[in-house]
Amino acid sequence: MKYLVIVLLMAAAPLHAADLTLWYQHPATNWMTEALPIGNGRLGAMIFGGVAQEQIQFNEDTLWSGGPEKLAGSRPGGAEHIAEIQKLIAAGQIEQATGLIQQYFYGNTRGFGAYQAFGNLLIDLHSPADAAGVSDYRRELDIEHGVARIHYSLGGVSYDREYFCSHPGGLIAMRLRCGKPGALRAAVHLTTLQKGATISAKDNQIILEGRLADNGLGYQAVAMVLPQGKDAKLTATAGQIQVDGGDAMTILLVAATEYSSQYPTYRGNDDKAANAAALATANKPYADLLAAHEADYSDLFGRVSLDLGDSENATLPTDQRLIAHQKGAIDPALDALYFQFGRYLLISSSRPGGLPSNRQGLWNNAVNPQWGADFPTMMNMEMMYWPAETANLSECAGPLIEMIDNLRAPGRVMAKTAYGARGWVVNYTTNPWGFTAGGTGPYQYFPAGAAWLCQHLWDHYDFTQDRDYLAKTAYPIMKEAAEFWVDHLIADADGKLVSSPSESPEQGAFSAGATMDQEIVWDLFTNCIAAEDVLDTDRDFQKQLADMLARLSPPKIGKFGQLQEWKADIDDAANTHRHVSHLWAVYPGHQISPVTTPQLAGAAIKTLTARGDGGPAWGWAWKIGFWARLADGDHAHLILDKLLTPTSETSPRSPAAGTYANLFAARPPLQVDANLAATAAIAEMLMQSQNGEIQFLPALPKAWPSGAVTGLCARGGFTVGIVWRKGVFSSAAIHSVSGNICRLRASIPITAFTNGVTRPRPGVIEFPTLAGKTYNIVPGGTVYSPG
Repeated sequence: MKYLVIVLLMAAAPLHAADLTLWYQHPATNWMTEALPIGNGRLGAMIFGGVAQEQIQFNEDTLWSGGPEKLAGSRPGGAEHIAEIQKLIAAGQIEQATGLIQQYFYGNTRGFGAYQAFGNLLIDLHSPADAAGVSDYRRELDIEHGVARIHYSLGGVSYDREYFCSHPGGLIAMRLRCGKPGALRAAVHLTTLQKGATISAKDNQIILEGRLADNGLGYQAVAMVLPQGKDAKLTATAGQIQVDGGDAMTILLVAATEYSSQYPTYRGNDDKAANAAALATANKPYADLLAAHEADYSDLFGRVSLDLGDSENATLPTDQRLIAHQKGAIDPALDALYFQFGRYLLISSSRPGGLPSNRQGLWNNAVNPQWGADFPTMMNMEMMYWPAETANLSECAGPLIEMIDNLRAPGRVMAKTAYGARGWVVNYTTNPWGFTAGGTGPYQYFPAGAAWLCQHLWDHYDFTQDRDYLAKTAYPIMKEAAEFWVDHLIADADGKLVSSPSESPEQGAFSAGATMDQEIVWDLFTNCIAAEDVLDTDRDFQKQLADMLARLSPPKIGKFGQLQEWKADIDDAANTHRHVSHLWAVYPGHQISPVTTPQLAGAAIKTLTARGDGGPAWGWAWKIGFWARLADGDHAHLILDKLLTPTSETSPRSPAAGTYANLFAARPPLQVDANLAATAAIAEMLMQSQNGEIQFLPALPKAWPSGAVTGLCARGGFTVGIVWRKGVFSSAAIHSVSGNICRLRASIPITAFTNGVTRPRPGVIEFPTLAGKTYNIVPGGTVYSPG
């Protein structure tokens, strides 16, 4: 695959490093709300920064309980009864239909499992009494370089620690330094919540290993301790390593399991050999390991800069800064930091060679986390990948694309046995074991999961223009998902094609043609048709999809001017439910927009207004995207302000939401979908590329009067940088990666272009581009290509 890696430097210099650092004046006491995350896509850790004892809680993304189930977790009999269920729904006999759905599509989640905490690396450093005398304490996470740091002074001696999680090295590295030669003293040991694990120490290594009790999955973690200093002494006893008399110390931590993504066994990796290889590769100076990590990480993170203006509060510790923001302090730089923190989380939790980001990203400190820390395909998983393309992190979509491909085999079983259809299907969630079934309640029936995932396959092509990827990877998966819907859609009494049974997520009874299902199928068919226009290899199937697309039941406007959630006009104007899933066609879809469908866009505004601005953090993040697509930047920013409300609430029963001190969004408990979706929504406020057009500053709020952004990616193979001053566009640069025609929706004056300008329709300016060329748009209104 090829990726957009161009960084446009015309707009502004990147923000100062201090503006891209989370920092605090005290150690973390709570894992979820205060500890700082690091990760390389496969390994992750949460840093506490304690003085008497440091705790590094770590994870490896394949340590999962549960296991694959026959028939992908489905109950038998669905295929034999799906037609009967559809007839009952068409006849209005919803209660009888629901009974059959419960009998044949609910309830089999045995073997689903949960993401597992791997262990803790603990470093005993000072006595609690001595630690009480600490001064000059600082704990920070530098997201510009992907490094966490701790500094403090104690007894007239300075102490420094540094932590990073290296993707090229496949390990977590820690460096401890003492300002007084020979004064470093530390005891290093590992702990775990996994029953039956063994922990041993020999030479300079501590080894934690075992097998999960329920599925026998083997796992191993190894901590290698490397002291430095002429008087340094290392002693391995009773499962720990003691270091005395050192000047500094490096600890390298590796972890692996026997998991392999190969269906149907999901086994095959040699965890011990993988760890040994990683440690052998790491046999080099710490400075070299750090340099390799920073080069790899910065290649991704450094592609996008965002300057939304300075703030007096930028110098405050991050937790105090959130509190000041809640009290009304103007802090546009906090919005920029939050945007970049989302990019940091995606880089840290999703890299080639690992699983995709789960609900909690990569981080988990429990053996029974909320919702299993799963991969919810009914919304959360997709939300986590919304910034992958727009925020110039296409490589980070690689694990998602691989998982989608791996779900085809069990998804085919589900399609055939539950629906009697071709193709493949996924319902409301999945796991590393290929789970594709419905769950234990009505909101867990969601056969559109695979179709929604396929939007990410098309987006990856649309942004990168990688035709080889489209032909060999994306289109075959998309076509197979579309085949399911070709078989599953039925004609209703109006002759329109509808999904049945159909349920609007977490709301209402079963029906036929719930709006969200229809919108997702519209998107899948539309993208398959567009893919065939590129490939020209499957015209008969394209024609079949085009014919069905024309008959697909469309979005409707209801009795109080709203966008209907169901095919029937039964919406309640007083409904303020957290889900607004039927606006999917506004965002992340493209079926509804103020430009192409102004009446439907107006109905979407009616719906959003009626639902209100409440909701959990993920709901707020999605609503920012809705308002951005509907060109209301001030309303989008109003909800971003809500999202940045500080909270320490961690109970899953609490309706509280907001942002924790460590900038994780609060569900509660921890979910990273809001962080990542908010990053994507902020990008949508600054630049959009729907319907073959690029638009600058489509939803710029008054809160960001002047600023600059570089490196955002647009569909069609373009990278964009924009400068604005006093709320008005100032200049831009568009870099063409693939040499496609560029179409700008011109809310700005553009009067000339060196190679000629055409206006294909009102408000749109079109010009040819050459691959590798950058086209500048200057304040005078001239578009030109340098060189």
